[in-house]
Amino acid sequence: MRPERLTVRNFLGLKNVDIEFQSGITVVEGPNGAGKSSLFEAISFALFGNGIRYPNSYDYVNKNATDGTARLVFQFERGGKRYEIIREINALQRKHNAKLSEILENGKKAAIAAKPASVKQEVEKILGIEHRTFIRTVFLPQGEIDKLLTSPPSEITEIISDVFQSKETLEKLEKLLKEKMKKLENEISSLQALYAASWKYLEENDLEVLKSELKTVSEKKKELLKKREELQKEEEQLKRLLEKYRELVKKKERLKALSLRKNELQKEVVHEQKVKKAKELEPLFRELYLRQREFERLSQDLNSREERYKELEKKKEAISKEIPVHRERLSKLEEMAEKINEELDLLEKVLKASRPLLEQRIRLKENLIRLEEEIRRLVGEKEKRKKELFSIEKTENETKDELEKLLEELSVLKKDHMKWLAYQIASSLNEGDTCPVCGGVFHGKVEAVEFNVDELEKLDQKRSELENTLNVLKERKKSLSSLIEDLLMKTEEGKKNLKSIRNQIEKIEEELHRLGYSEDLEEKLDEKRKKLRKIEEERHSISQKITAADVQISQIENQLKEIKGEIEAKRETLKEQREEMDQLKRDFFDRLGEIGIGFEEFRILVKEEVKDAEKELGIVETEIRLLEGSLKELESENVRDVSEDYERVRNQLEALSQEISDLERKEGRLNHLIEETLRRERELKSLEKKLKELSDEYNNLDLLRKYLFDKSNFSRYFTGRVLEAVLKRTKAYLDILTNGRFDIDFDDEKGGFIIKDWGIERPARGLSGGERALISISLAMSLAEVASGRLDAFFIDEGFSSLDTENKEKIASVLKELERLNKVIVFITHDREFSEAFDRKLRIMGGVVVNE
Repeated sequence: MRPERLTVRNFLGLKNVDIEFQSGITVVEGPNGAGKSSLFEAISFALFGNGIRYPNSYDYVNKNATDGTARLVFQFERGGKRYEIIREINALQRKHNAKLSEILENGKKAAIAAKPASVKQEVEKILGIEHRTFIRTVFLPQGEIDKLLTSPPSEITEIISDVFQSKETLEKLEKLLKEKMKKLENEISSLQALYAASWKYLEENDLEVLKSELKTVSEKKKELLKKREELQKEEEQLKRLLEKYRELVKKKERLKALSLRKNELQKEVVHEQKVKKAKELEPLFRELYLRQREFERLSQDLNSREERYKELEKKKEAISKEIPVHRERLSKLEEMAEKINEELDLLEKVLKASRPLLEQRIRLKENLIRLEEEIRRLVGEKEKRKKELFSIEKTENETKDELEKLLEELSVLKKDHMKWLAYQIASSLNEGDTCPVCGGVFHGKVEAVEFNVDELEKLDQKRSELENTLNVLKERKKSLSSLIEDLLMKTEEGKKNLKSIRNQIEKIEEELHRLGYSEDLEEKLDEKRKKLRKIEEERHSISQKITAADVQISQIENQLKEIKGEIEAKRETLKEQREEMDQLKRDFFDRLGEIGIGFEEFRILVKEEVKDAEKELGIVETEIRLLEGSLKELESENVRDVSEDYERVRNQLEALSQEISDLERKEGRLNHLIEETLRRERELKSLEKKLKELSDEYNNLDLLRKYLFDKSNFSRYFTGRVLEAVLKRTKAYLDILTNGRFDIDFDDEKGGFIIKDWGIERPARGLSGGERALISISLAMSLAEVASGRLDAFFIDEGFSSLDTENKEKIASVLKELERLNKVIVFITHDREFSEAFDRKLRIMGGVVVNE
């Protein structure tokens, strides 16, 4: 843990301190009671939530803190990560808040824990040590510098383990070992299964037997292949004969089909001649058909125009009846519009006269709402202050009761104090001396009196604090009472103004009523205007309808005249068309009689396509002649049906091929079995080797696990090796500092650290204060050097006061060598002579840093 920055407010003797730590040695100096030791207490409390002096967290709040709150902010680095801890202790409310965050590279903070207990737990995980180890290695408190030196062996072992042997690392290592061993177990089990399967396979498949069987199959296959070749030649000859026979049969069937088709084509040729004659009459028929369709269209057009003429006459009559009705409605609408305009004039005059009064009423109502809101706010504020006053009175009574009890205790203590003072004076007098108090002669012995002066001072200080608290509460109570009276006066004044505004609004509403104004006046005006607009719209619509009706009648009369002329022209055209159509009809039927077909037969023939059957007949006759010549040639060769012989040979070939295929599959299976057997033999040797390697690795890991995590073996071994390194450096320091007088060793059976004074063993607890300090500082410096990389900070509080000048100079010289470790090293001392040996000094007075 490398500290970076510490900010403290109202913690023990520190009022307001902000310190940034640097690598190397920093000496914190100042007079007694300046707050130097509070600096280290603040670091301990920030990290673990408890300090050295008091078991109660709230006792660490500075007694002069007005808000009763102490605040600590501590930033440090560990394992390449930066962290920040914030703690606030409120002694009045008995609250302790804590928060631990990681400071990210972008400066943002990621929360890790937000409760005192969880913050402590996470800090112990991050640092890898507990508070007990912290105050024996990293931080040596005032008066406890020799704690490690005088600790029992078991405690020393635990401290060394905490510092050098990360529990988290060991847990991870043990987990990895177990995972690796589990993986090896699975792998060994899998390989054993493969080994068993391969061994079983080799027992079931003998290699020599398989090779002998393969040779037999190969020889039989060779014989069958030769026989198949002979059969294939015979099959080719039979196939050629069978193809010629099938050709002969096919040509005979084709000749028969062509003869039948020839007879059909001869009939089709006769029918096609009729179709051609019918198609010659098709243009005449089409012209007759088109003339008939045109006549029908003209007839329909004439009927349509006659119907249209009748419809227009009816429409003209209907429109002529609507016009008088529209004119009557238009007259009524004009009367209604005149009446509504008169009503509108009257309502607008009332609205105009009422407008100034309405505007005045709106302003008054706005003022009324604002005033009501202000009164509600004043009442709410008054109730809030009353509650606060009640709370203060309650606190004041509780404080008074506490003060009365305290005064009673003080009264008793002061009497005991007087007795103790008398005893102190009397114990310094001899028989016959003059008493400095009463002036009389002292006679006799005095009875011993015990008294705790610290308890009296503590109670007297608490009395002073309670009296100050009562004065503050009285001032606040007086201030709140004055504020409540002021709020009450403002509320009453607001209520009077509220009543005045309401009276003004009532007078305005009476005047509006007198003028004839009502709240729905503007709605009535809008309603009248809407009604007038509707009437105007209807008048305009009716006028347009009358105009449109006149225009329509004129248009209908023109249309009637035009349609009448068209009807007369159409009747004349129809008469001419009928005469021409009758002539065409006579000509068409005369032609049908000439070619000897009826009208229904004509309709069927004219739809048929001419396929040119005569041409197809010539082609068929030619093909028949060619087929007859080819058949004579084939019959001369005596071609016969050999299909039975061909099928017999094919069946023999299929059976032979199947037998060869079976032999090939068997041959392939035997080759595969031989290859697999050879592979299994090689695999068996490889599996034996691999199983041996894995078993050896598993046994080694199991041995390592038993040895590494057996506390009776590994921890003792590990602690012994670390202590050897630490003691070696400590001996070197002691040799320099004491000119070879002191030496140090560790022995479990003899109770821990053993000190040799010119070769004579002495227990650590039997040393003088100066001797213990000298050896403890040497031990602490050695521990810091050996733990370089794990302990990045080192703090000693007033550890040099018991040393003489010569030893202080030696210690200072040795301490300067620790700067090469790149650690943050801080010493607290009130000895100005000792602090002058170092360059970087930080002076604290009255709870603040006065020089840095």
